[in-house]
Amino acid sequence: MADVLAGWLARSRRHERAADVAFWVVVLGLQVAFNSVVAWIDLRRSAPAFPYWQPLLLELTSTVVVGALIPAIAWWERRHPVRLDTLPGCVGWHLAGSVAFSLLHVAGMLALRELAYAALGRDYRMEPWLSVVVYEYLKDVRSYSAILAAIVAWRFLLLRTQREARVLDPPDPPPGTPGATPSPAP
Repeated sequence: MADVLAGWLARSRRHERAADVAFWVVVLGLQVAFNSVVAWIDLRRSAPAFPYWQPLLLELTSTVVVGALIPAIAWWERRHPVRLDTLPGCVGWHLAGSVAFSLLHVAGMLALRELAYAALGRDYRMEPWLSVVVYEYLKDVRSYSAILAAIVAWRFLLLRTQREARVLDPPDPPPGTPGATPSPAP
């Protein structure tokens, strides 16, 4: 089974970028669909005539911004890699990354909501800024962690299927530096 997976992954490397984008589009699309239906059902309990487009718009604006921020999380993880040897040092960096992610997410989704509501000829009313930021951070820290975990897990899977035995070890030092193993002669 591992050989089949390794073969499939090796062949898919040609389309890696498209596969990455497709993966996140599917995951985020399902999130929009499920979250907007759940929000609509919850809202219909208190307001039976509540239109479906509003929770759909709220989820869509949020998810579009999250999707736009995924490359930033991947970049941040490359700068502060999550490995066993870097874990104590990278936790603080990723906590800071989650705060930045949340602030960008909130600012982006609110801007999109203002634009969407204005295009519909409506006013978008927001709760006080601080309560929105705190509420969203409580959700965003989980989203950031899940996205980070998916990135790290995917890298781990790729390395394991390439038969990399020391996936979680620190990288070898460059040749010619003290402690580097000499390269074999040609």
